[in-house]
Amino acid sequence: MKHQTIICETSPLIYDKKDSAFHRKLGLSATDWHTHARSQLIYAEHGIMRLYTADRIYYIPSQHVAWIPEGLEHRVITESSNLIFRTLYMSCNELTHPFYKELKVFFADRLLREMISYTEKFDLATPVTDEEVAVLQAIKMILPERSGSGISLQLPVTELPQMQSVMDYIAGHLDEKITTADLAKQFAMSERSLSRLFQKELRMPFVQYMKLVRIVKAVEQLSIPGKNVTEVAYDVGYESMPSFSNNFLEIMGRRPNTFLEK
Repeated sequence: MKHQTIICETSPLIYDKKDSAFHRKLGLSATDWHTHARSQLIYAEHGIMRLYTADRIYYIPSQHVAWIPEGLEHRVITESSNLIFRTLYMSCNELTHPFYKELKVFFADRLLREMISYTEKFDLATPVTDEEVAVLQAIKMILPERSGSGISLQLPVTELPQMQSVMDYIAGHLDEKITTADLAKQFAMSERSLSRLFQKELRMPFVQYMKLVRIVKAVEQLSIPGKNVTEVAYDVGYESMPSFSNNFLEIMGRRPNTFLEK
């Protein structure tokens, strides 16, 4: 699959303003590894984006935003055909709240989503207006309060080929019941060695990784119009709807039915 390149802060127009907004409908798209001289707020509308850092893959579902501090190397990929990429570039040098220094993915309530969407009217090529300054400053100032505790929808990465092979196998068999015994046999190692591998390379036990990767896949599936919660739960390997719903709530902070793309 070939991804089109996402052009974000490469535009010199963005640097002409202290705070600015960039909006574009994307399909199969990706950025290269890069950093920004501004902090960045990304809003994924009608789809899901993957945000890569050196040691994590963060997932930004529809109705969620990611705050990326200035100077943090990252890349973004989306494979959601109807996703609207909304990003705000913001100067935060004068702000002291700890929120502005850390990467965070969190649910965007209706007010925040509407304020972000409102910035689409601001033209990068025209001089800054008082309204533009006021709206973008207001968004910036309410973020710490609106961000809450964030979501834990992130997966670790590894450079160990053996561990990557295990992770790839899991991703391809999520609709099956996978145990450490199954994996150990598949990759010709003992269960104890496999468990140690998860702790050392991914810094979490096998059970926690399975829970995360299944919820990640569920969020991706729920963003597809026409999907229903029961169908998605079975597709990612759950046999019990209450277990699926409770695990989803634990990681995402909301029940899965609230993620259904209408």
